Amino acid sequence: MTENEHLEKLLNVVAETLNVRKHELSRHSSRDSLKEWDSLGHIILILAIEREFQYKFSIDQIEKINSIADIVDCVSHESHVK
Repeated sequence: MTENEHLEKLLNVVAETLNVRKHELSRHSSRDSLKEWDSLGHIILILAIEREFQYKFSIDQIEKINSIADIVDCVSHESHVK
């Protein structure tokens, strides 16, 4: 799967999980730009992404994720996808 395909799939997950419109999201959307992406939303989003992508984030990754770009960077590296 290419990075663009990961992004498209991720935008669907974020939109559904945080209950926001997909067309309002981009690679640059972040915890600062989405009020729905609060601390609880962050945990729920991480779990939804892990389920959808069959990926397991490390604690360090979870703490450092602040934007959709950060998530794409994690899940688009095939060597880390389980």
